[in-house]
Amino acid sequence: MKISDKLPLIVITLLAIVVVLSPVFVHDTWTSYDSAAHYGRLKAINNQVANLQFPPLFDYLSPGSFGYSWNMFYPPLSVYIMMLVKLLSFGTLSDVVQFKLSVGAMVLIGFASMYYAAKEIFASRECAMYSAVLFVTSGYFLSNAYVRVDVGELMAMSFIPLLALGLRSLLTGGKHHAFFPFAVALILLSNIPSFIASLIFITLVLVMHLKITFTRSVMLYMLKSVVYVLLATAFFTVPLVYHSMHYDVFAFNHLGYHYETMGKLSADLPEIVFGMMSAKGNITPGILISAGVVVNAIVIAGLLKRNAITTHTPQNIDIKLLLIALVFIPAATNIFPWYIIPNSVPFFRFMQFPWRLIMISTPILCLYAGSMLFKSFNNVRVLRYFILVFAVIMAFYPLRVPLTERVKEIPLNVFNDYMTTKFEKNKGTLTKEEMQVEILSGEGSVNLSGYTLGYPVYQYKITSDSALVELPIMAYKGYNVEVNGQSVEYGDGDRGLMTVNIAQGSGNVAVEYKKSLTLIPFIVSILFILIMLISIIKPRKRK
Repeated sequence: MKISDKLPLIVITLLAIVVVLSPVFVHDTWTSYDSAAHYGRLKAINNQVANLQFPPLFDYLSPGSFGYSWNMFYPPLSVYIMMLVKLLSFGTLSDVVQFKLSVGAMVLIGFASMYYAAKEIFASRECAMYSAVLFVTSGYFLSNAYVRVDVGELMAMSFIPLLALGLRSLLTGGKHHAFFPFAVALILLSNIPSFIASLIFITLVLVMHLKITFTRSVMLYMLKSVVYVLLATAFFTVPLVYHSMHYDVFAFNHLGYHYETMGKLSADLPEIVFGMMSAKGNITPGILISAGVVVNAIVIAGLLKRNAITTHTPQNIDIKLLLIALVFIPAATNIFPWYIIPNSVPFFRFMQFPWRLIMISTPILCLYAGSMLFKSFNNVRVLRYFILVFAVIMAFYPLRVPLTERVKEIPLNVFNDYMTTKFEKNKGTLTKEEMQVEILSGEGSVNLSGYTLGYPVYQYKITSDSALVELPIMAYKGYNVEVNGQSVEYGDGDRGLMTVNIAQGSGNVAVEYKKSLTLIPFIVSILFILIMLISIIKPRKRK
C-alpha cells in the first residue's frame, strides 16, 4: 500500500483508540458492582508495595481488611498491571487516576495482542488493523472494560488472539507454537472462569483435529506445555491448591454454581446476534454480551462468500476455529440446556455464567472478521473504511453509561469470597470494628509496633502467667508465627482471627507467611516465564 492509501486506515485506527480510551480521560471515573472489587484490589496492592511486602499478598492496612488476601486467590495479573502503572508514575498518581490508566493499558494490550496475532496469521498488516479495530470496539470487550468492569476477564480476553495463534501454529507446524502455553498461562493468571472457557475451546479444537493431535510431536509439545504452564503460574497455583486442600476459604465451600442456576443466568440469543444490551441473565444490567452487530454482520457476509476465509491451512483449521466460536453463541444462551448437566460434574460450573463463552467467541470472530472484511470488499477500499468507521461509532453504544454516569471515586464493598469460612460468619460485626489486638484471657498489653517486609510485628508485655491473644489477622492456613524468635502454633478462635498463647514476660510477636508457599514458587515462575519469553522472541518451527 502507498502512504496515501494507508493514511485513512491509520486515521480510523487512531480514532478508534481515542474513542475506546475516552472514559479514561474524562473527569472522575465510571463504576459498577465488580469495579468495587478491582478498586479494592488496587488499594490493597498499593498498601503492600508501600510496605515492601513481597510477593504482595495480604492487606493489613485497609479499614476492615484484617489481612484479607486478594492475590492468593484471585488471579493477580490485572492488579500487577495496576501496580506497574503506579511504579512508572513514581507513586504520584491518585488511586482513581491509577485505576483509569490501568484499564486503558489493558485495552491497549488487547489491541496489540489482536494486531500481532492477525498479522502473523494473515500475513497482512492491513487485515491486522481491521481485526484490532473491530476487537477493541466490540461490545463485550468494552463492557468488560467500562460497564461490568471485570478487568480480570478483560485481561484474559485480550490473550485469546495469542491463544488462537499458538494453537493454530501447533497444529500446522508453524513457528509461533510457543504462544500456546504462554497464552494459556496468561489467561490462568487473569481469570479462572475464563481459563475454564479457554480449556473448553482448546479441547474442542484438538478433538476436531484428532489426526494431528495424536501425532507424537504434538502430544509431546502438549505435555511440555502443561509443565510450562504449571511452573510459570506456580506462584499463584501453589497457594491456591494448598488452601483448596485445607478447605478453609469461603469461596471453596459456598460459591460453586449449580447448572440449573447457570441456565437461569444465560443470555438471550437475539441480544448476542443483534448486539443489544442485556436486560436479564447477568449481574450487571446493560452489558453487551456480544461481539456487536457490525462484527456479526461481517462474519455472516464472509461465510456467504466462499473465498473470504481461505488461509491455506491443512484440514481447514481456520474454518473449524470460526465454527467453534459460532457454536459458543447458542451455548451461551438459554437455548442450551445447562440444567441437564448433573451437579456431580464440577468442571463446567466453574465458569459461573454460560455467557463467559462469549469472551472466547468475540475475539475469534473479530480475528476472522478482519480478514473477511478485506477479502469480501477487496476492490472497494472506501466501503471497508466506512464499515470500520461504523464500528467505531457503534462503540459509543456500550460507552454511553461509563461516559455519562461518573463518580468521584469507586465505592468499596466487602467481598466475602476469600475470607476464611469462620471469619465470613462473623463479617457483619468484624468488618465494622477497629483492627486492634484483643486479650481474650490473662492480663497485659499487646500493640502493633510496625511492619517488617510488609508483615505486622507486635510488642507485648504479659503480666499474668500467660495470655490468649487475638491478633487482628484473618487466620489463613500457612502462616508462621514467632514469639521472640521461637515458632509457635496459632488458632482461629471463635471469630476466625489469629489467636496465640503468650507466656508471662515481654517481647515481640512476628507474623509471616510461609516462603515455601510464596517466595519459592514465585522464583520458579519467573524462571519459566523467562523461558517462555525466550521461546517467543526466538521462534523456531516445531519438528
